[in-house]
Amino acid sequence: MMLHFKIRRLLSAYADGELEKSAEENIRQHIRQCDSCLIILDEIKHSKKAISMISIPTAPKSIWKMVENELFEAKRNPKQQHASPFANLLDHRLKLILSAASIALLLILFKVWQFEDNVPEMTSTVEKHISTAGFNYGKYFDDIAAQRRADGFEKVYHGKPVDFKTADSIASIGDFHMCIIPSALTGYVLEEISVLTDLCHQSLEIRYIKDGNVIIVFQQPATHPYSLGSRKKEVVNIRSVYCEKMVVGDFIALTWELGNTRFVAIGRLETADFEAIVSASIMQAHS
Repeated sequence: MMLHFKIRRLLSAYADGELEKSAEENIRQHIRQCDSCLIILDEIKHSKKAISMISIPTAPKSIWKMVENELFEAKRNPKQQHASPFANLLDHRLKLILSAASIALLLILFKVWQFEDNVPEMTSTVEKHISTAGFNYGKYFDDIAAQRRADGFEKVYHGKPVDFKTADSIASIGDFHMCIIPSALTGYVLEEISVLTDLCHQSLEIRYIKDGNVIIVFQQPATHPYSLGSRKKEVVNIRSVYCEKMVVGDFIALTWELGNTRFVAIGRLETADFEAIVSASIMQAHS
């Protein structure tokens, strides 16, 4: 799947039918799933259509002969004080043509400016997440560590419970591996699977629970942006997998990457817990 920002660069060429079939098909599949890119594509098509409907007046062929004659007369009589009636007529026509052409040009420039000015507004949210953090798991970790409800996080990313089959399909479409690992966590059971959506990015939130204690394992494509916030991180090696670890009180956030999948585990994790989670993810990713 082509990355979102690459798609946007090609939308104008796509609208003009200038792309190769493979690139065209990639964009066609992308805009079926991405409303923001579809909105931009519609605006591009609308602007191109509006520009194509602007008619620029064409000077009549006879005008150029008239111009040549007038220039010839002006050269032959450079000290002529008064313009002839013909010259006045010519001057009037030229003014009309130049005025009409100027207005048409200004309309074109205004439409182009209007389109370029509106694109950032339409895609400000897209730019915000692409250029900065993507999924902000650090915000979720801060809420959990402060023992606050993390409802705001799920609201921002439109968290929605899904069944196993749907979650597996989302992982397949997103080209990442979904790992269900309750057996690796002694006493924990799978509570819920949810899908989070950040425009054209998706992440799975898999919750495990034991005696009221919840461990969350997020899974997303490794290429999609994410953030753990600005807290100090420690690099740890678990079964030859380098992980980033953050600790706040009893709570731990751990992130690691396996192939095309990014994992983020958050909760009251014992050392044995996060070692078990990483080990299970390795086994399932290679199965």
